[in-house]
Amino acid sequence: MSQMKKSERAHAANNSGLKKEDESRGDGLHESQEKVKSEVRDDLIRNSQHILSNKSQILGMPQFGLRDNLIKCELLKNEDAYTYINNYSFFLGTYNVNGQSPRESLSPWLSSTATPPDFYLVGFQELDLSKEAFLFNDTPKEPEWMLAVYKGLHPDAKYALVKLVRLVGIMLLFYVKAEHAAHISEVEAESVGTGVMGRMGNKGAVAIRFQFHNSDICVVNSHLAAHTEEFERRNQDFKDICRRIQFRQDDPTLPPLTIMKHNIVLWLGDLNYRISDLEVDDVKHLIVKKDFETLYNHDQLKRQMDEEVVFVGFTEGEIDFQPTYKYDTGSDQWDTSEKCRVPAWCDRILWRGKNIKQLNYKSHMTLKTSDHKPVSSLLEIGIKVVNEESYKRTFEDIVRHIDRLENDCIPSVSLSQREFHFQDVKFMQHQAKTVTVYNDGQVPCQFEFIPKLDEPSYCKPWLTANPAKGFLAQ
Repeated sequence: MSQMKKSERAHAANNSGLKKEDESRGDGLHESQEKVKSEVRDDLIRNSQHILSNKSQILGMPQFGLRDNLIKCELLKNEDAYTYINNYSFFLGTYNVNGQSPRESLSPWLSSTATPPDFYLVGFQELDLSKEAFLFNDTPKEPEWMLAVYKGLHPDAKYALVKLVRLVGIMLLFYVKAEHAAHISEVEAESVGTGVMGRMGNKGAVAIRFQFHNSDICVVNSHLAAHTEEFERRNQDFKDICRRIQFRQDDPTLPPLTIMKHNIVLWLGDLNYRISDLEVDDVKHLIVKKDFETLYNHDQLKRQMDEEVVFVGFTEGEIDFQPTYKYDTGSDQWDTSEKCRVPAWCDRILWRGKNIKQLNYKSHMTLKTSDHKPVSSLLEIGIKVVNEESYKRTFEDIVRHIDRLENDCIPSVSLSQREFHFQDVKFMQHQAKTVTVYNDGQVPCQFEFIPKLDEPSYCKPWLTANPAKGFLAQ
């Protein structure tokens, strides 16, 4: 065990931090960006392995040989013996910003909880609608909104930026309380486009997966196909995202992880499902009456989930806020353009997994930058945390058990005699003696006469053993 501890310390020293991304875009934002990317955020994230991976890496070293898989398998089977559930708060937010720059504080949205959440997972859609962003995947809007988010985080806690991932206008930011940073590992990000020709990044998803203590978590921010009648296209976008997003694993021999292979999946974004089979005036009348239950029965996403076409196994909390799309930019007035869009709950947050409880689910009407309103959900998630003492006992019990198995399975044979005396040997005259090889062990075994060191064969050419090798049943 002491040798393992040394190996763990060496491994942690070799992976002492995530690299900073310190690119500044635009002279006016340079100073602000430096503050955002300060050491209080980046230096806190360690690329350390959670405890199970640490042990499995150590066990994978040559001196352990083939025991590795057995021990890992037993540890996973007995996980409940050395882990306990601890609750953490996750703030999930989604906002379609319609290509606008931030013109107002995001605090009413991001700091709307009474106490600071442990995690922030904030998704944006339509960050930049320009052709340049589409063609070159570069936009000045990224640092602008990143800074706005950083300034809008809850003021009563210190947060570290773990990861940023963006595909054209779809962006996901992942912040964590500073004290939890050391327990995050195996952070990976992927993106997939489902837009023009089913591949371009004007629609699609970005995703981040990570390990927190002993729980695997995957967060997806998606922007699905638009227009009321295109609900089947949205269904297909969802299926394509689930199929095509694959995360590489630290062990190159293991297959990539898909979204649904994680213990916990959190899905947010502009899913673009509309309210159908109702006229626009009827929808607005129900909104005025706050009859959201009747309205929700005409929601396409609810209908598709009820039919188990999409988001199978996912849960969405009760919607008791008015639709978040579409407003005249800069106001709370419904769309007055020629198209006169029917109000809809385009912006949604869903989850999949055990030990998850939603504390609130709401829109934030005070923000008027976009034709959408931002939505937030506060989740309390039970995370599997390792008890070090219990883990050590379980690990040692498993090793002892495997040692016993190995000892029981050691092949053993005995010989009727070990020395042979050939007397009065005459030229060209055959002489033979018999030796009995007896399997006195617990398992079948093979036997073979083998040469001594630096000798080409097991005996001189004038002497042979017959048979020189064989198989003995138990």
